[in-house]
Amino acid sequence: MEKLRHFMQKIIDITDEEWSYIQSVSTIKSFSKGENLNFLTEKPRQIAFILSGIVRSYLIEEDGKDYTWNFHIYSENASVNNLFVVDYLSLLTDTDSMLHFDVLEDCEIIFLDYTILTNSYIHNEKWQTYGRTVTEDAYIISRKRTATLLTKSAKERLQILEKEYPTIFDKVPNYYIASYLGITPQSLSRLQHEI
Repeated sequence: MEKLRHFMQKIIDITDEEWSYIQSVSTIKSFSKGENLNFLTEKPRQIAFILSGIVRSYLIEEDGKDYTWNFHIYSENASVNNLFVVDYLSLLTDTDSMLHFDVLEDCEIIFLDYTILTNSYIHNEKWQTYGRTVTEDAYIISRKRTATLLTKSAKERLQILEKEYPTIFDKVPNYYIASYLGITPQSLSRLQHEI
């Protein structure tokens, strides 16, 4: 739980009383590699914070092909989008999620009730700041991800990934990494050899 408090305190100061309340309305669950988190896809009312392990979020086309959207992994430098396993669009529009979530490495995850968080936003200016900052960060990250896919070469996308997730190549199969980069596994192998 202290990892979550540390992350939140990068944005706002949290009193011991507030932290006790957050702990009382949170649950910690463990998941094994290979499990999916389908319960997060139907109008999700929970936000999941990664304490350890890796979760992959992805989209599925009508033909069944899937595309990796992101890898959710805890690190000291991780961004909002990396740490929280949630489809922000689904939360903000109160619709079913287009994203699916699979556990790639055994995980420990904290679940926070979204309704409780939004009620805190309504009644406390400090928590409004927290909610706004998290939402803005999530938007910025999504915008950068989209722009990168549209404007950067595959080699540049690979170099960005290596900088942002230096250990990901040791933990995640290459076909998921290739999917994240928008290329085939063969192209990824060729680029890695070139670099």
